[in-house]
Amino acid sequence: MSGLNVKYSADIRTNNKKRIIDILRTGSKTKKQIADELDVSIATASSLCNVLIKDGYLLSSSTKNSEGGRIPQKFALKAKVKYAVALNMVEKDIITLALVNICGDIVNQKHISSLQCKNASELVLFSCKCIEELLNENSILREQVLGIGVAVSGNEMVGSSIIKNCVANPLLNNQCIRKDFEEYFPNIPVYIDNEANEAVLVLFQQEQREDPSIEDTVYLYIGDGVGVGIIANGKLIEGSHGIGGEINHIQIGKRNYECYCGQKNCIETEISIEGFQRKFFEDMHKEHEFNRYGWDILEDAVKNKNEIALKIMEENGTLIGYTISILSQIFDAKTYWIGGFDEFIFNQLYPYIIGELKKRSVFSDIIDYRVRFDKGFHSIITRGCYELVFRNWLP
Repeated sequence: MSGLNVKYSADIRTNNKKRIIDILRTGSKTKKQIADELDVSIATASSLCNVLIKDGYLLSSSTKNSEGGRIPQKFALKAKVKYAVALNMVEKDIITLALVNICGDIVNQKHISSLQCKNASELVLFSCKCIEELLNENSILREQVLGIGVAVSGNEMVGSSIIKNCVANPLLNNQCIRKDFEEYFPNIPVYIDNEANEAVLVLFQQEQREDPSIEDTVYLYIGDGVGVGIIANGKLIEGSHGIGGEINHIQIGKRNYECYCGQKNCIETEISIEGFQRKFFEDMHKEHEFNRYGWDILEDAVKNKNEIALKIMEENGTLIGYTISILSQIFDAKTYWIGGFDEFIFNQLYPYIIGELKKRSVFSDIIDYRVRFDKGFHSIITRGCYELVFRNWLP
């Protein structure tokens, strides 16, 4: 029995050390502030802080604020003591690689073409070499890396670690990339998740800072694919197999487009970046590849008040509102985030999104639905990769 108690006490102590580091990510605090947030005595907080100072995570300084007696100390994180590597593999032919310090600050972020990679093994090896180069450029030892957070557009299946449903970057679909990363970096933990799951971790924290009572947040990613990240009762919804919350194959489309899954009218075929372009060029009776240039043509058409382009905004804004209405009936979040494309297009879609959401909700008379746009998608995913690492790490 005593052995169990010691282990339990050690677990609590480790957890509280992690919580102190978490608290200090937003700025320095006094012992009393830390104790209040942990709901422990000042003596306990002081002891834990001293251990973290000894381990090299914290530094202390005088507040120079006292009304007599001992001058309170403030504790802060050493930003350069530990880092996470963030690797965004969501887009085809390009990786976004970043170094994030323990405070959550992006130290270095770069976009690197991976066009030369012909299969998943080549892409992982190329990414690993880029990570090694990034660490060397910033004089970071492997021992300083908390972990590598990887964002993919599909789902890493529980048990097999095989990535499924990865339409945006087909090289990764039906592949197990975890093993290759772990062989290249044998002593660094690797965490892989869907980009929407990682983004919602960041946005949830952002919301909680504004309103600590918030426990539910939903993020709808619209890019080369469509994904959803959901936090309910403060916990990320992942499901038994790693596909919790996925809605891209819900058949609520209107144009009878065939999906790669073999079915028709999957929502992803219509509201993804490709879906927007497909509708536009189809209705314009023009042929064009569905790529970044095609998206630019569509956006310019919207800016020039092209009637067909504006009709697409209405059609897809209504479909997105319909999608969010389904999510709202299940998860009842205060805020529904959308990201993956640019704010200008979001602003065109917004009236139709809200209109459809209110139309389909029987609670619209008592609920003020909030739909917000995620600005700076790449940085959100980078911070999400870091958050994935931080959540799994223990000091």
